[in-house]
Amino acid sequence: YYGGLLAERSGDLSGAARSLDDARRRARRLARFDAFLAASELLASTLAELGRGDEARAVAAETLELAEGPGVSCRDRARAMGNIGWTHLTLAAAGLEHEPPRPLLAAQLQAVGDGGACPAPALAAVTRVNLALLALAEDEPEEAWAHYSELEDRGVPTFLRPWADELGAQIGVATGRWELLPALVERSEPSAGELGLRWNAAVRRAGLLEALGLFEAALAAYAEAESLLEDTLASLGIGLGRELFLAGRLASAVGLVDLLISRGRVPEALCRARLARGRALRSVDRAAHIASLSPAARARREQLSLEFLVSWDVLAREAREDWAYSAPEREQRRSRRAEARRRALEGLDQALGLIGVERSATGEPAGSPPSCAALRGAEAGEIVLLAFPANRGSWLFVADAEGVQVHAAPALELAQRRPAVWAEAALTPIAERLAGAERIRVLPSGSASLPIHALPVADAVVLELAPVVYSLDLPRRPAVDAGEGEPLRHAVVVADPSEDLPHARAEAAGVARLLHEGGWTVERREGGEVTRAGLREALRSTSLLHYAGHGIHGGRGGWGGALVLGDGQLFEVPDILALDRVSPWITLAGCDTATAARGTPGGGMNLGRAFVLAGARWVLAADGRVDDGLARELAELFYAGGARPGARPGARPDEQALREALLELRRRYADEAVHQAKSEADDWASDEARDQARRQAWASFRLIVP
Repeated sequence: YYGGLLAERSGDLSGAARSLDDARRRARRLARFDAFLAASELLASTLAELGRGDEARAVAAETLELAEGPGVSCRDRARAMGNIGWTHLTLAAAGLEHEPPRPLLAAQLQAVGDGGACPAPALAAVTRVNLALLALAEDEPEEAWAHYSELEDRGVPTFLRPWADELGAQIGVATGRWELLPALVERSEPSAGELGLRWNAAVRRAGLLEALGLFEAALAAYAEAESLLEDTLASLGIGLGRELFLAGRLASAVGLVDLLISRGRVPEALCRARLARGRALRSVDRAAHIASLSPAARARREQLSLEFLVSWDVLAREAREDWAYSAPEREQRRSRRAEARRRALEGLDQALGLIGVERSATGEPAGSPPSCAALRGAEAGEIVLLAFPANRGSWLFVADAEGVQVHAAPALELAQRRPAVWAEAALTPIAERLAGAERIRVLPSGSASLPIHALPVADAVVLELAPVVYSLDLPRRPAVDAGEGEPLRHAVVVADPSEDLPHARAEAAGVARLLHEGGWTVERREGGEVTRAGLREALRSTSLLHYAGHGIHGGRGGWGGALVLGDGQLFEVPDILALDRVSPWITLAGCDTATAARGTPGGGMNLGRAFVLAGARWVLAADGRVDDGLARELAELFYAGGARPGARPGARPDEQALREALLELRRRYADEAVHQAKSEADDWASDEARDQARRQAWASFRLIVP
């Protein structure tokens, strides 16, 4: 329990969640109710900080039920109500589902305030601060003033003084009580304490300073909040999902970008937007740093990766044997595997963490906050597009070799519901620039996971103007040539591992024939012969992998993504990140292989992104569900159209081939916006529905690049 408490106070939220979960299990076994209750309270709030809303609410509900039970002291019950109230406040601030925190905080104050059943002045002071914050969030500044006044009248504990000053300044701006501002404005040192409180305080302070016209101080406060996120990110395990933690903390980046634009500092605003949207994936960019590892660090990383893969394979084998056990036994096995998976992912965290301990290719310490200089600039003839949320509407950044422009656009929520309407407003002002581009590089985010290439502009769609790629915005990859021993003309074509996609086998035959005609040696693997070990070896030893099968986009952040293999086996995102090498060119002709996680700063994880992070130079993948017949058509058009990876340095025939293939599919099925009609059995309802779905499904495919 104290290990979890220390980890939480030092900002290691992943470590805190693991320790507190372990503390709960041990306390339950030892019948230590007091320890179980305390660990549960802190675990609920930690899960809320991490953005794991469903888990946080479940633990919170269990904790409240326990706190209401017989034998619980008044002080313990009040503490539990306050901590669970704070949990729901945190969820609300992150825009996640939550219960109303007010009844819990009011009940706590009634218990610990003067005349309560168990008076506790320090705890009552904390409760008044939380109630005032809640009142401000609910646009009730006079109620907040009442709580603040009572707090000041009764004396503010020393540890609460920074929060009282920050709270008073907010109330001063909201109510015109300007005498409350100096204590906050004059304070320049960062607040001590838990990360979430410090980040919230920095963001609110920035907003207040901006409202007062102290713009440089406001920019510094926003930057301080962003630095807090960078400092904490390294401690978040991949199994917990960095994107979930960041999903509710976009306000500092949005405020910073808005203010920079208003001050005319547009290039810096684009830099900050790029750093914020790429923060989660950048921390696991194995390919960017592994070449700079020392021999000792590389050997250690390889050892940890091997240990992970061995344990991961054991867990996969055990899962396939569950059918032989009774229902209670299966549940016990699954519970044990969940714990073993957690330990295995901790090992992978360590392996990936080694990548950040030495200097990156840019010369900066890989563990330090990135700088604008490390970002890849636009190439000659290239236009870079980034749609980023604003406090009002959104921004569309347009960058080329000459500089950066930004245009106000409608809110990104409109882009999700009515993309053509958003495109009319956002893309029309830049139509002429897009028409002159040789290549368009899109930096997608979860807030704007749009098929930019398929949006209408100037009586066309964007893809008709130039080839379009979707970039993770990672550092450049070092060039690889045949002299390094890479077999540039060897491909593996994997088809129908689950043995339920008849078109996939025909697709594999067509792809193999086209590659062979182009001078490649080709291996075909189909059905049950496609295993985890076999796919792993294929990725290590070939230049091109073509996968025609099922894809899964798992979990809110996409970290549960997987390729379905033979005999129900899965090849998951952690499998990919643990590889020491992957094929440089990968086609994933399956559902959800490029699906973005909505509501996250950078779009989360998916299979295509995982392969790029592991070192692939491009991945052709699909966002959403795709019909296997359409996937077959696309693959044949793509390879027949001149997709020749590595044909010559500097050339991009693959991008042009995909452009022509997608536009041909669009012409074949007519560009109509229709919904995918499916039966209750999750199959295509009819041939007509299948054709309707194909009319829009061409837009699902995209090329993902570093």
